[in-house]
Amino acid sequence: MRIIKSLSRFARNSLIELCLVCGIGGLESRLDAKDILVPSQYSKIQDAVNSASAGDRILVAPGTYIEQISLKSGVTVQGEDRETTEIKFNNDAVVATNIEDSCIRGFTITSSDGNGINMYNSYLEIRDNIIQDSKKGNGIYARVGRSSTVNLSGVINNVIENNKRGIHYWANVCDANLIVRGTIWNNIVSNNSGEGILLEASSNCMGSNKCEPWVINNVIYGNESDGIKLNDQRQYGSTPYISNNIIAKNKGVGINNDQMTPTVAYNDVWDNTGGDYNNTASLAGSISADPQFVNPNSGDFHLQAGSPCIDAGRPTNAPLEDIDLNVRPQCRDYDMGIDEYVYPSVKFKRGDTNFSGSVNIADAVCILSYLFGSGASSVDCKDRYTRCKNAFDSNSDGTVNLADAIKVLGHLFGNTGDLPEPFKNCGNGSAKYNLGCGCEDYSPCNN
Repeated sequence: MRIIKSLSRFARNSLIELCLVCGIGGLESRLDAKDILVPSQYSKIQDAVNSASAGDRILVAPGTYIEQISLKSGVTVQGEDRETTEIKFNNDAVVATNIEDSCIRGFTITSSDGNGINMYNSYLEIRDNIIQDSKKGNGIYARVGRSSTVNLSGVINNVIENNKRGIHYWANVCDANLIVRGTIWNNIVSNNSGEGILLEASSNCMGSNKCEPWVINNVIYGNESDGIKLNDQRQYGSTPYISNNIIAKNKGVGINNDQMTPTVAYNDVWDNTGGDYNNTASLAGSISADPQFVNPNSGDFHLQAGSPCIDAGRPTNAPLEDIDLNVRPQCRDYDMGIDEYVYPSVKFKRGDTNFSGSVNIADAVCILSYLFGSGASSVDCKDRYTRCKNAFDSNSDGTVNLADAIKVLGHLFGNTGDLPEPFKNCGNGSAKYNLGCGCEDYSPCNN
């Protein structure tokens, strides 16, 4: 049983969300677009895709669809619920060939004899799917064979498990220069019989091929071979960026590098049978420790309180949300893995930034010092901000900026009334605008 929210309900996907999340054109391209329903309008998903134009959505109700889906440029194919909406086929279940600005999300995808998703020279987003049980192929196979810099868009918020290999990116073209890029964010890649992720640049002829996506905030766990394998056969100088991942209990090497020049930083690489690293030099900020998952055997890769992966990552090139759509960071810094640990709500008093138990001009000064100051007083205020961000959010709008200092000054001297609750008495505040870091160290309320 997976303990990860399914993000693909139709109700969660407004017109604007579709444009921003699935990368389909811009808002203008959706104004005259249409939704096409399966199975009420078309019994087969592919028939709906064939009828669609760029900007359209194919909305698929729960059920098992035994067919191969060939994606089309500018068209989103979206299942209602990835746990109950399934695409199955004996060969590649989903195919994308020479397409752009497409998105597939919200499905369980399985192939008995091929790849779950097979991409060739395509730009699309693969989001919020379960890609599993493709025993003879890859969960996702992304191959590029044309000259230029190619962005494969995003592989985001997926569970990729029990395949021959999890994800395989391959840059391979003759007589030309090729750079393959893209984002691999917030995925669980587990229990595959080969590598979790294979990044490969190769060619049997002249040409310079590079494979260098961003591999950030993933959990790569329990695969039968390497967690991440980097293979640059002709030493073209690929520079993938690998950060904020948890790579644990794989039967091969955690990160096994063959001829690439990766940036490897702020990962937890732990307890891999073949060793944690091979031929990997850059380990800034990385740790090797039990990540303390809630229950990895049942697929629950959330972090427990006290995990060494909490606040151990960095924001560079990282997703702004975790797999459950919680904002990153929740506290002092980004967490490693797919989960941003959400702190329990702890009581505080709004506007009391110096932890004195009441609000006065010193609290407005502390907000300004946090925002703009330097020196010892600024360091002290910045420290208290990391310990209880909610106290600094004087107007309770979910951000801390100049308006919060003005709100305190208005309360003290401008007859603008009380600050939002909790103000006079200790309280938990608004869950909607909780800024994380549960204020455990806010002494006036929690001693």
